[in-house]
Amino acid sequence: MTNKNLVIDHFRKPKSMRRTRTKKYPSKIKRDAKAQYVDTTDVHVQKLYVAWIDVMGSGSMMVRSLKNTLNFTLKLQSAAIDSEIANVKLFPMNDGVFAISSSIFNLQNFIVAVYERIYLSNKSAIGLKKMDKVFVARASIAYGPVFDGESVTRECSQILFDNPNFACRILIGPPVINAFRSESYTGPFGIFVHESARLYGPDTWSGSLMRYWDDNNPPEWFNELKRQLTQYFDFAAKHPHELDYPADALKRHRDLAKEFFNDERL
Repeated sequence: MTNKNLVIDHFRKPKSMRRTRTKKYPSKIKRDAKAQYVDTTDVHVQKLYVAWIDVMGSGSMMVRSLKNTLNFTLKLQSAAIDSEIANVKLFPMNDGVFAISSSIFNLQNFIVAVYERIYLSNKSAIGLKKMDKVFVARASIAYGPVFDGESVTRECSQILFDNPNFACRILIGPPVINAFRSESYTGPFGIFVHESARLYGPDTWSGSLMRYWDDNNPPEWFNELKRQLTQYFDFAAKHPHELDYPADALKRHRDLAKEFFNDERL
């Protein structure tokens, strides 16, 4: 007759695999858990325009040249600081910047000011015949409900309320991801307007492309910007492997630029 105890012992798990009774948390961890309590019942959410502007090609650039990535990213962030205007709040994020405002035109003015500063930076690089130091950016704008961490209350989160310098960097909401995703629909120095901004924003705007110049009176730097773009595309076409810029991506970006600027010469 089979020994029942032997059968049971045969199938018993090793001690290392057996479940053990959960130990009680030390009092400090309990206190920490309480501090991390969050109540989003009455969080302050606003409907705002959100813009996203970033350096094009930074993803592949990061694995190719940290020095160039830093150069372009810090120039963009510096341009954003230098271009800050009233009623626009900035959220720097790696190789780009989110900006929020109640007005789509405030964001337009901010983005154009950043573009002008990038143009000046590129003008200097081209003058020194350093085309590898020329970079481009693009932007998009969306609209909808967002939570700005600066508005966090004690009732929502005690720990975030006690750390405002951390909380103020938080930006959450549908227009954040819509702006981030839709920038790919325009080319260098373009501005794409997401459907949420066109359909639901309080400021009237029609069309998916925000052309920010007056054809009869463009800014002085505008035509030079287009010449810079032509030089940039021509240089990239001659150095596709060095710049990790595939021909199909280059053609797409060039076509998007031609469409945005209404200029087949690009």
